[in-house]
Amino acid sequence: MKILLLFLISLPALAKVYKSGSVSFEPETVLKRDDVIWGFDFLPDGNAIFTERSGKMAILDVKTKKATELKGV
Repeated sequence: MKILLLFLISLPALAKVYKSGSVSFEPETVLKRDDVIWGFDFLPDGNAIFTERSGKMAILDVKTKKATELKGV
């Protein structure tokens, strides 16, 4: 139990911070899919629309991190 607790406590320390010029950022996984995300763009409301290699299209709500597949495309 102590080993597990130490591992869980140390997880945030494993997060890597990157720098690009004067900007620092930390990558975050927003969405995991079984298929390859082929292309995406941000919508005016801040959400993202994306396509997958299989031809599916969906909208990602960036606040809830949930994707809604668009039908009939």
